[in-house]
Amino acid sequence: MTGVRLPTNLLNVGERGIVWSDSEASWLRDGGLSISAPTVDEVSLRTALLFADRVALPENNCFAYDPPSAALLKPFDILDRPFCSYSGRIESALMREAADSFVHLDKREPGLWTIARSAKSMPIPSAMLSTKQGFSVTLRDALPVFAREVSMDDVLAHKERRRDELQQLRHYLDGIIAEATKSGVNDLASSKAFLDFDKALAEHMATMRESNLSKVLTSFRASISWDLAIPAATEFALTHTAAGSGVIGAGAVLAFNTIRGLTGRKSVSPFEYLTTVSRELY
Repeated sequence: MTGVRLPTNLLNVGERGIVWSDSEASWLRDGGLSISAPTVDEVSLRTALLFADRVALPENNCFAYDPPSAALLKPFDILDRPFCSYSGRIESALMREAADSFVHLDKREPGLWTIARSAKSMPIPSAMLSTKQGFSVTLRDALPVFAREVSMDDVLAHKERRRDELQQLRHYLDGIIAEATKSGVNDLASSKAFLDFDKALAEHMATMRESNLSKVLTSFRASISWDLAIPAATEFALTHTAAGSGVIGAGAVLAFNTIRGLTGRKSVSPFEYLTTVSRELY
């Protein structure tokens, strides 16, 4: 790699950003990599946008293309395009561009950027992951978002109307992570941080239920590069969320797991968001 050229504009006070990539890949039996034609997982992108205000969509010098998410986001003035320069194979550029862009953005604006992807998107290269453990916080069957058929205009209009509530939801998710790194997870369910987050998520579900637009229920994982002792199968029912949202949130769970951290980073801010779709809603 020869370098990353970042956009000149910085995030505004209180804003967060995500680094997104449409690239999809699958590993072949012989260790090679199969690159699929880029498609945008709109549900995963919309889920990540609940927690972010701007999107960094990397470009590189090895593979000139305009990914589908660029056309989707350009009309809304929330898109930045970091440019990554590589020498070598195209596969290397596509594997690394999101992670390399994140590393440089995180260095410039520490704790304000996160890689966001779907389960089918290019994972962070294993060489960039640490041998030291980190941990993940997963909202399982707990986060309703607007379905693919809902226009991005409607999605972002809703986000703007509910900006304060969504910033609170992000703030309380950060609070859960901070509480876990400070005091561990054994007594987390009785902490103020847990109660605040549970109530904020219940309010988000209630708001989404009021809308007559199509929705899907997602599971959402935030990965943190911080060494934390986690007992096996550590999960907590989100009781306020379930009580306030009926059948939607009946199985809502907050789960903790051990993962590999990101090399050279120790921070309580997530380095990755990962979304999977659970089921369609009304």
